[in-house]
Amino acid sequence: MVSLRLKELTSVLNSNEIDPNIESKIPRGFKRAIFVLLFSDFLAITASIIISVFFKAYLLKEIPNYYLYLSILPYVLPAFVFAFAIRGLYPGYGFDSIDELRETTYTTSIMFGIIASITFIFKGGSEYSRYIFIISWFFSMVTIFTFRSFVRNFFSKKAWWGLPFMIIGAGITGVNVIMLLKRHIHTGFKPILAVDDNIDKWGYIKEVPVIGGLNLIPELISKLKIENAIFAIPNVNTKIQKEIFNKYSNLFKRSIVIPELFYTSDYWAAPHDLGGILSFELQKNLLKRSSAFIKRISDLFLVSFLMIFALPLILLISLCILIDSKGKIFFYQERVGRFNIPFKIIKFRTMHINAEQKLQELLDSDEDIKKEFSINHKLKNDPRITKVGKFIRKYNLDELPQFFNVLKGEMSLIGPRACLDWEHKKINGRDTISKVKPGITGFWQVTLRNDVDSDFSHRSFCDLYYIHNWSVLLDVYIIFKTFGVMLTGRGV
Repeated sequence: MVSLRLKELTSVLNSNEIDPNIESKIPRGFKRAIFVLLFSDFLAITASIIISVFFKAYLLKEIPNYYLYLSILPYVLPAFVFAFAIRGLYPGYGFDSIDELRETTYTTSIMFGIIASITFIFKGGSEYSRYIFIISWFFSMVTIFTFRSFVRNFFSKKAWWGLPFMIIGAGITGVNVIMLLKRHIHTGFKPILAVDDNIDKWGYIKEVPVIGGLNLIPELISKLKIENAIFAIPNVNTKIQKEIFNKYSNLFKRSIVIPELFYTSDYWAAPHDLGGILSFELQKNLLKRSSAFIKRISDLFLVSFLMIFALPLILLISLCILIDSKGKIFFYQERVGRFNIPFKIIKFRTMHINAEQKLQELLDSDEDIKKEFSINHKLKNDPRITKVGKFIRKYNLDELPQFFNVLKGEMSLIGPRACLDWEHKKINGRDTISKVKPGITGFWQVTLRNDVDSDFSHRSFCDLYYIHNWSVLLDVYIIFKTFGVMLTGRGV
């Protein structure tokens, strides 16, 4: 933290004008955010209906009545907007990507069921095609979420996007809350400033000013018009917590309290009311037998389907590897599997056959590279990697042969990272992680990898989060993200 000068600390309260550096960070585009999401949904639903009509025309070689389906859009679009508004999706601040996927999927499915039923009852089933409604339903679930993800990723960087929040408490919990909100800006929760009674906490946290004491809260609300607060004081004495909350929570339109369970957030904590007492049930979704069975069936189905498209690519890459460098096509490496049982992971060979000799020569000749390798166990510009290897690594095509590991039952399509033995020993929560099959892709690979590639605590956090929060929709989300990461060449 960098200490604030006294002038900076008092500028918000004592000057005639609000400090411009703080005011410029306060988003004021609530209506604009609603408009862009409305427009996004209109486009997505319209596109899904048009695509489905063309899709059926292509499959069945018949010319459908385009006007018949476009004529119901003036009724369909407002109905969807109304349903989404009820579910809080406009502007949907506070929803993470998985929550938004869940809400849009459920709401879209219900609305298509209602609209199809009404259309067939009142308009006559012979006029409309059931196939078009089913295809539209499928495409709309994809397009709505995809369009909304694009809108959030693009506009979340704008100053007007988001909901301003005041953070009450700047201790370790307050710091973590600010850092998480800064990292996940697409949720729309923007920390503007923090307030704390402890003068040692005053300063900056990730460019968010921390001032005090708490008695400034009423005047800060009045001057900055911040109507939302996060109370991040779980370690404060319970009696003092209650006093602070009772005194200041009514001043805000929206108040969020971080409980003492903040540091077990890798679990799925389902709230329960036990006769007026707030409680949380900690679930381990993927460790259930029924979940493991569903996941195995979906793995077999998806991998069998993907292999239709992957086999020609596998043959092409194999040929390129043979032409590019000497050596075998495939590379086998021992990894730690379910229940700590080792197995051989299959990948395309991406290195020269004398890779270890090249590495050792490089490490002996360059201290900086030796230091880099000792920390990350990889090199940014690795001379061992072949030309073809560099390309297929960039787009994660080197992992295509792992489909065979999935078919053999050694891996899952989605799951925790398949670790080397030395990596497995360094990971927190490995007793839980080892109870599920490792995956070709996973939650860590599509979220935090580029930021904390060598940080095992973050990797284990993501793996535990996935295990405890697993659902079919979470797998769908990860698949979406994986395709996005592969297409952009960011690596999985």
